[in-house]
Amino acid sequence: MTDSINGVLTLNHSNNQLIKTLLDQMQSSHSNHVTGKKTYSGYIENMRIKVNEHGVRFEGSLAKLYHGNNIISLDQRSTKLAIEKFSDLMHLPMHVAKIHRLDVAQNLSMDKPAVSYYPFLGERKFMQRLEQGSGVYYRNTLGERVFYDKTKEQAKSKDAVDPVISGQHLLRFEVRDYGHKNICKRYNVPEVNLGTLCEPSFYRGMVNGWATEYDKIDKYQDLPIFDDDVYRKPSLFCAQVTFKGIQALGGYNGIMTLIKQARLRGVFKTLPQYLTLKRKVKRMGNTPDRSVDNPFLIELNAKVRDFVLLSA
Repeated sequence: MTDSINGVLTLNHSNNQLIKTLLDQMQSSHSNHVTGKKTYSGYIENMRIKVNEHGVRFEGSLAKLYHGNNIISLDQRSTKLAIEKFSDLMHLPMHVAKIHRLDVAQNLSMDKPAVSYYPFLGERKFMQRLEQGSGVYYRNTLGERVFYDKTKEQAKSKDAVDPVISGQHLLRFEVRDYGHKNICKRYNVPEVNLGTLCEPSFYRGMVNGWATEYDKIDKYQDLPIFDDDVYRKPSLFCAQVTFKGIQALGGYNGIMTLIKQARLRGVFKTLPQYLTLKRKVKRMGNTPDRSVDNPFLIELNAKVRDFVLLSA
């Protein structure tokens, strides 16, 4: 579940030798022109690191650090191993570092390309909805909720396409939370350190919280979906749209009431005009309904539910 993180490890004098080992790995330094104090920065594998006299700042994908990509999710066990690897690479006790950003994410293997599901993702209370690039974003000052095409993103990256996703349609849903206090409040804990992420109760909280955030997003149910044959034949499609219009106006009886009211107002100049319109409407009313339950939301809801059950 855990993907991108950033945080801070506060340093003390007992870490001096370990800090020296870390500084030897940094690729550049910057001096504050006012204080003269230096900040050292660089990368350790995919993690961006900044070091000064107060502590170590870090950011990057914990999943990519461990697996080499973030296609494969970190479960509770692999989260623990990823943190241990990070501590070994840093030569510091990274498990006590305080988290200031936490991304919880999962790739869902879908039947259709990711973009097929976007039209049915509605609003989310207290967040602004944006369609941007190849994804749907929900944003406020405390975080983001994001759906995007992971297959498409992977194809554009400099990394080789992972064989795990070859031929798959991966829809990724990410829950991004910013600010240590906000993260603590969200998961109802007094402190969130890097080591907290692999605790059993907290890991379950991430899984359930991820699913809860999905549920908080309104789903557009009103847009009709027809069986595939309807879209291949314009005449069938037009007939179905007409049929749905009749239903929206109260069905066949509702439309006939409109026509009868028009007759009473003297709209028709001759009786045949009135009878011809009635016959046409009757034929439209006999059109079989080719709409189906929304397969996109049914599938998406099931994928989210199945992931939670498998993670229990």
